[in-house]
Amino acid sequence: AHVTGVQTCALPISADQGYASAQYNLGFMYANGRGVPQDDAEAVRWYRRAAEQGNAIAQSNLGVMYASGEGVPQDDVEAVRWYRLAAEQGHALGQFNLGGIYLNGRGVPQDIVRAVTILLPAVEKDNRAAIGLLARALALNPRVAIPQDGLRGAYVALLLARADGIAIADDSLAAVQGRLSPEEVAAAEDDAQLRWRRTPAGEARHAAEVAAFGQRDWAAIRRLAFGYYEGIETPRNGMRAYGWATIAAA
Repeated sequence: AHVTGVQTCALPISADQGYASAQYNLGFMYANGRGVPQDDAEAVRWYRRAAEQGNAIAQSNLGVMYASGEGVPQDDVEAVRWYRLAAEQGHALGQFNLGGIYLNGRGVPQDIVRAVTILLPAVEKDNRAAIGLLARALALNPRVAIPQDGLRGAYVALLLARADGIAIADDSLAAVQGRLSPEEVAAAEDDAQLRWRRTPAGEARHAAEVAAFGQRDWAAIRRLAFGYYEGIETPRNGMRAYGWATIAAA
């Protein structure tokens, strides 16, 4: 967690005493110039001390510093090393960063299969940045091999990315959907809806549905049905599309 206020005065003492969380927070402060002069080299020094103690977010941030050459000479290989350590601890940002490295082939040979495998756990945590990156990976290779137990998560990711306005080719969706049973597709589409409903856009969509139904606004209801069918401004959901179309036709 980041710190504010009176806590900041105790940070250098705690960091010097070897507390990894204090070391990370002090690094964050130097990186962003919060409460101290902005200093990338100092940020790297404190991130490193925390990262060497196994602090996952410090490891991921240290990787970012190496990838961008801030406070240290630019070094993709070192970036990969620190991203991997964070990702192996299940840190979603580390997984996102490492997946991006493999997707773009920076510091490692490009490997879309490995990128997708690394990104899937972060996607399951509903990390939107990872979802967008996974969608891009699948757009590059819709037929990329995905473990069967990861297909549903990949499909959910694509549905959410399209609802967020990211351009997702129909071929990418179809390639993943085609590897799922009809029951798995329906469950994945419902899962995507549950996640979407927790976002501000999803809450607004739900309010629009309630209003349209309450006012018997048939034109709006038809638009809702089309949106569910196409995955426009909401994740695609075949059963909801059918339901709203049935209401509109009644």
